[in-house]
Amino acid sequence: MAKKLKSLKGAKLKNIILSSNPCPICIDAARQLPMVKTKWRNSRWGLTDSKKRYCNLKANSCHCILVPPQMMDLLPDVGERIPLRGDRRSDIRGIIEIGPNELELQLLMDEYNFTVGTLPSEIYDMPLEEVAEYLRGLLGGTPVLPPIVPSVVPPAMATVKKAQKYLWSETEKDGLEMGVIFSRDGKYMLNKKGTKHYIRWSAEEANKAKGGTMWHTHPHDVAHSFQDVEFAAARNMKEMGVIAEKHIYSIKPKTTWAEVDIYSLKYAYTRQKDIMRTKYLPYYNRLIAGGIPSQKAAYAANHYCFLDLWDNLAPRFNLTFSAKRKGF
Repeated sequence: MAKKLKSLKGAKLKNIILSSNPCPICIDAARQLPMVKTKWRNSRWGLTDSKKRYCNLKANSCHCILVPPQMMDLLPDVGERIPLRGDRRSDIRGIIEIGPNELELQLLMDEYNFTVGTLPSEIYDMPLEEVAEYLRGLLGGTPVLPPIVPSVVPPAMATVKKAQKYLWSETEKDGLEMGVIFSRDGKYMLNKKGTKHYIRWSAEEANKAKGGTMWHTHPHDVAHSFQDVEFAAARNMKEMGVIAEKHIYSIKPKTTWAEVDIYSLKYAYTRQKDIMRTKYLPYYNRLIAGGIPSQKAAYAANHYCFLDLWDNLAPRFNLTFSAKRKGF
């Protein structure tokens, strides 16, 4: 086997997809004829760890491998589309949710990620009850708890319009998401700052959104994720809003969330996202060809991808979706 592998040095390689939910770049790469490694590296698809691929650009999660065609007989399962974590038809949960009893562990993990970096691999072999103590020791003390935001109404958030403007001004400064919750009758409840990609609301904070409205920022001009809509549905919210780089987006049920099949919507969202990203792949490629940096091109393509996606899905699932230019 070792001799056979050694003899394949410099051989042409075929892109094989191991995920049932690949990004458009990977799908296109899989259609190409085998190439040597240097040609893959210099191609518009890049190697499997390349930032040219959407899946790596977003989360370093490409599930492709480059395999010499003559190895297919040695590895008969390679090339089969097997469901991985978070893929459709997979029974492996995409996100491991931490319950209220493990809140301290959640905070410790967040602090370690922020102050040190990637969580140590050894924690995955430990009993859950030992992980918090271990991380606390590595951090040298108790975790830094997030500040409790009082429900005193800040002047900048007295109304929804004022809050929208203030939230975006904060995101412009540091590139972090920020959100605010208003009650059913429009009263300010609380605000919170998150990371570049999400805001982590505690169970107590999230409960304040029941029946109310939430507005939060997306640092780039992209509309709602499915998680945004799922959050709103779980709390029967009147409206879920996004303040983005150039637009303000809103989603709300036409009647009530009980009339929205959230499980079917999740499947349709995933499928429609794949369709839209394939649709806007030529636009992304034109931007790249015109000298636009790959990350900026991806954000631009995603703007139209998600706008088109919700325009398509909203009427099918009893939702009202709107997008308007931001006036500030």
